[in-house]
Amino acid sequence: MRPTRIIGPLATILLALVPLAPAAGAADANSLLRKLLAIAGLTAAPGQMRSEEVEPGSIWLATMKTGVRRQITSGGGYLSPVFAPDGRTILALKAGVVVAIPLSGGPPRQLRAVNGALKIVGFDSLNPQELLLLMTRVDTSLASLSLADGSLQLLPVDPGSSEQQRLLGTIRNQDRTYGMTRVYLRIERREGLLRPVEWTDIHIASGSAPARNISQCDGVNCAQPALSPDGKSVAFIRSSE
Repeated sequence: MRPTRIIGPLATILLALVPLAPAAGAADANSLLRKLLAIAGLTAAPGQMRSEEVEPGSIWLATMKTGVRRQITSGGGYLSPVFAPDGRTILALKAGVVVAIPLSGGPPRQLRAVNGALKIVGFDSLNPQELLLLMTRVDTSLASLSLADGSLQLLPVDPGSSEQQRLLGTIRNQDRTYGMTRVYLRIERREGLLRPVEWTDIHIASGSAPARNISQCDGVNCAQPALSPDGKSVAFIRSSE
């Protein structure tokens, strides 16, 4: 079956779920590596393969310079926010639907329902209309969503390839490195009434400056950070309290 298409970039029409056929042939490790390295923030460092369970929640935005934080969405249920290449929109998943949230205000727009979507990995810097998704499907682990026409192409990964499995570990990891800037999760602790309280916060380290806690979630898990294209803001998920 041919992929269902949306007419126009960032169309607001929610498409019905359709069966998808894997692309012919398996992506080799080199071509997959090139695609992944074109995603902002991803690295192929074998030491960065930690993967945390992520709770859905609301999208928050922290300003790098001032540390001011503000809530972007309400009602919870969001996962894996990423900035559009122009920096004016955040894309995220909500209940299996790719949605666009304009930072200038206004309600989220539904772009495409993707059965089995687990995480938005990011935009391909070589093709800013292409969004890479991590999938839960048995037959493939990655998919490429075109925001130009709504088509979805599955990118099969060879389960017998240690190199490709290592790349998947990189994708599942939440830490991101953008040039000299690293955005990462850190476990915080404080004493509670009955036992210690633990949660994850977003920390940022840039150049030789000391790392700092930019999310300040104070007892609530925050995760899945993404740096804006201009390097001035970090979007992240704050779980429901």
